[in-house]
Amino acid sequence: MRLAAYNGIGCNMNIRQIRENFGRVRPSFQRNETVRALGHCIAGLQGLEGNAAPMDIRGSIREAVQLLIRDERIKALLPGGQCGYVPGQEKELLALFTHIHDQLKEAAETESHAAALARKIKIDQAYIAGKKLLEQGKVSEADASFAEAVLAYKDEHRLFCMIAGLLVDAGEVVRAGPYLKKGLEALPGDPELMELLERARALRQAMKGR
Repeated sequence: MRLAAYNGIGCNMNIRQIRENFGRVRPSFQRNETVRALGHCIAGLQGLEGNAAPMDIRGSIREAVQLLIRDERIKALLPGGQCGYVPGQEKELLALFTHIHDQLKEAAETESHAAALARKIKIDQAYIAGKKLLEQGKVSEADASFAEAVLAYKDEHRLFCMIAGLLVDAGEVVRAGPYLKKGLEALPGDPELMELLERARALRQAMKGR
């Protein structure tokens, strides 16, 4: 549904799409996806194409604004920590929310980089600790340390191969099994993992024959 004219001004607003964008604000906000919720509100405001909102849209805008300003991060970026919807000032609200959205995205990207670095350091520390414990014959403690490294895993697929390799070299083929499985799920047919799997199978057979 498009509005051909509003308040005497020619426009081409897609009312249904605008309403849908504002309708997405609450579900996103309730999932703690504040930046996405703010983005939906911005999309709705952009759909107005610089015009004042029709009467039947204003309630949706007001509700979206009231929800968003509950977030402490948004509130901290608001002039005076406050914001309200005033019909006729949709362009000003769009500019304000766009600025806040850009600031939140920038902060999230910086935080993501720092978090990723901290996560990788945690993986390295847990892996190294597990390796040392395994060399000392403390197999259970080593496995617990390796499990801690895996908890911090995101897309470091080679980690499974590295841990499985240490365990197979130590003759701990049963403990190596879950790591080989997860590794092959992430890297199907990987030559190094397949070689480790064959070695583990051969060791298990040899153990059974004793």
